[in-house]
Amino acid sequence: MGSKPQILILGLIRSFSIGAIPLAVMLIPVDALCAARNPRPENDHAVECGARNSPPFGTGARLLQCKSSGRRRYVPRHHGIGFDILRSESEACFVPDQAFELLDRIVDDVRRRLEADALLEQLDKRQRVRRISETIGEVLESHAFGLLIPTDTLSDALATRGTTNDRIRHLFDCDTGSFIYLTVAENLGLRASLVDITLPSGSGHNYVRWEIGDETMDWDVNGRYECTTPSSTTTWEGKTMTGAQTKGYSRALRAELFKRRRLYDRALVDYREAMRLYPESPLPQNNFAWLVATRFPGHSRLRREALSAATRAVEIRPDATFLDTLACVWAALGDFERATRYSDRAIAKEPGNSDYLQRREGFRSIPPRSCAGAD
Repeated sequence: MGSKPQILILGLIRSFSIGAIPLAVMLIPVDALCAARNPRPENDHAVECGARNSPPFGTGARLLQCKSSGRRRYVPRHHGIGFDILRSESEACFVPDQAFELLDRIVDDVRRRLEADALLEQLDKRQRVRRISETIGEVLESHAFGLLIPTDTLSDALATRGTTNDRIRHLFDCDTGSFIYLTVAENLGLRASLVDITLPSGSGHNYVRWEIGDETMDWDVNGRYECTTPSSTTTWEGKTMTGAQTKGYSRALRAELFKRRRLYDRALVDYREAMRLYPESPLPQNNFAWLVATRFPGHSRLRREALSAATRAVEIRPDATFLDTLACVWAALGDFERATRYSDRAIAKEPGNSDYLQRREGFRSIPPRSCAGAD
């Protein structure tokens, strides 16, 4: 439901480009050059994005403690969307310097490996981008990242968990991992964008789209393979997202941090901004409506705003989750007959969902009950 080290290089460093990635003379350990690339067949891009995941995998992790403020001492050396998102998330939950430092090191390590890759300049443009994508995945693995779905925010992904002896100390999933890839791309002078789809299972999924001249190449961050957009996507999905849409997507994630601190008013502001910047997506619409129905059921103005948002989400994609949210909004408005009708539709799509069944029972009880207080 609603939730969802400084590099020493001998030689001149020039900006990267798809056409020719320059090399720099440097000394690095042999094992870094020989890291397993998990080679895949050239026609592997025929596999749909979201079809598979690749290790290493993280395990269930607790939500991190959220601090309202802190002192920033570290000044990032690089730029890009990931750093922008961390600064934004820090307004909701203070993001420690360590997260910014780690993102800097990831950028540095990817650049270093590419500059040491003597075969890179012999590849064609598409192969080069594929090799860059593989290298980013290898660097994340070398920094003890593991895939865990879901990982709520980028600051959650870059936080350190466990001890330095643990095999997995950081977590990522499709969107937080994509933000890291996009940040690396910006610092290499390459063009890449976020893509948003819904899988046949109903789960949301994101991946990276590289621009290679007039062509594109899609890369699944979770599976670490070149992929193709599923044919089952709806009209608004599978497209190259704009900067505004990506910012809107990230604002919907930041809302989860405000909710973690029970600052529901601030979360609503973020959902509104997400709806404005990324109106094509039903998720911020649904999440806004769910938050109102469960935390502000008696607020008349918000209830009408929530009805509009929930209705829009169902119009975009009438899946069970969104139908259930719309049912809860109608219950908050006191129309339990309509609430029951939409609940029936949600249950018809997911007959075994105990939450939906319990809520419908509440709509039918005497006196009827709304969804106030539901998680």
